[in-house]
Amino acid sequence: MATSKKLLKGKKKWFTVLAPPEFREQIIGETSAYEAEQVAGRTVQVNLGYLANEMRRQSAMVTFRIKGVQGSNAVTAFKRYELAPMLVKRLVKKERDKAEDSFTAQTKDGVMVKIKPFYVARGFAHNSVFTAIRMRARQYLSEELKKINLSEAVIAVCSGEMQKAVKAELRKISPLAVAEIGVFELA
Repeated sequence: MATSKKLLKGKKKWFTVLAPPEFREQIIGETSAYEAEQVAGRTVQVNLGYLANEMRRQSAMVTFRIKGVQGSNAVTAFKRYELAPMLVKRLVKKERDKAEDSFTAQTKDGVMVKIKPFYVARGFAHNSVFTAIRMRARQYLSEELKKINLSEAVIAVCSGEMQKAVKAELRKISPLAVAEIGVFELA
């Protein structure tokens, strides 16, 4: 009975998965399916070091969602950026305090994004200092995201420009060893 089902479906076709325009529409993989409609909705996770051809960003992963098929190419859209847990462990050393946050913000084109930044102090820090850092970072990131659209925000986060700007802004409150965005995803 299994062979008859296999004959009805036919042979699987291979589809080339392309990155979104923010990442120069380069080939990020292949997937197989019987019909083109079956490919839509799948997710592909890619190492950012490979995608950006910059090995120092290899501890970050970017997830794309396949939104459709054009010929034999599967077109994707950004879904999620996240740092590997091993990098977070390496950044948080002994005798250093860490604070995390999670909030949603809106971009210029009306897309809601969820941001999960984390901060590591150079030594021990009081909770009041971390509270001030969290509030200022939320305010700064929300204001910056209102000025740019989603594709510009993705480029800024994946290149590290957004993190550099946040760290420079938070330096006024307290010097930080690390100010990173752990997760940046569509809400």
